[in-house]
Amino acid sequence: MAPRFLEEVRTQGLVPCLCPEVIGQGRRMQARNTTQCPRMPDIVEGLSAQVAHACIPLKFDGTTRAC
Repeated sequence: MAPRFLEEVRTQGLVPCLCPEVIGQGRRMQARNTTQCPRMPDIVEGLSAQVAHACIPLKFDGTTRAC
């Protein structure tokens, strides 16, 4: 993952992003374009083509806590 993206998440959180929606709904999702996840171009450094971005909810003790 791009260091710039990780620093942004650390300091500003995951907004707007696919992850809060996945955590809130507890269901997996896949973004295929920047309309579904505007941060997608910044997640991985050096991409020359668009890629898909998937978020999988991680559930502990019956609640979703991360993706």
